Amino acid sequence: MVLDAVMCTYNSCKPWFKRCLSSIKREVPICHLVVVDNYSYDDTVHTIKSIFPDAIIVKTRAKLAYARRLGVKYVDTDSFVFIDDDIELTSGWFTKLTSILDGGVGAVHGLHININLTYATEYSLWNLKRLYKIYPSRIIDVTSINPYAFRGYTTNTISNN
Repeated sequence: MVLDAVMCTYNSCKPWFKRCLSSIKREVPICHLVVVDNYSYDDTVHTIKSIFPDAIIVKTRAKLAYARRLGVKYVDTDSFVFIDDDIELTSGWFTKLTSILDGGVGAVHGLHININLTYATEYSLWNLKRLYKIYPSRIIDVTSINPYAFRGYTTNTISNN
């Protein structure tokens, strides 16, 4: 099984970006890398092309949800994967996820390593505070055993097309 990967970017050329791209190259039997870029003015596109010379680069000013939808339009494979530009896929990622992806499963979210820990921690705290404001009567149990129990994330998700 080979699949296309969709990544949305904007000025992503941070110190961890090459680690993210290298983990995709290492872990995913990729057909095409589809990058939906919000007109980055740093070396994002150059860095992508240095690791994935045949990457499909789509430029748009769209917000994230529409950018992902736009990226999916370029997918040629039966299954595809969304991968955020600030994570590193764990070893064995593809094998583990595809072992449970079958006709009855629409999408599978895998474990990843937050490369930008400062941002990830700040975002997680902000998100929990926001969720508490929206759902004050609920107890949100986000643990290391099941950190995504409350809501699904698309940082690295394989989906049947």
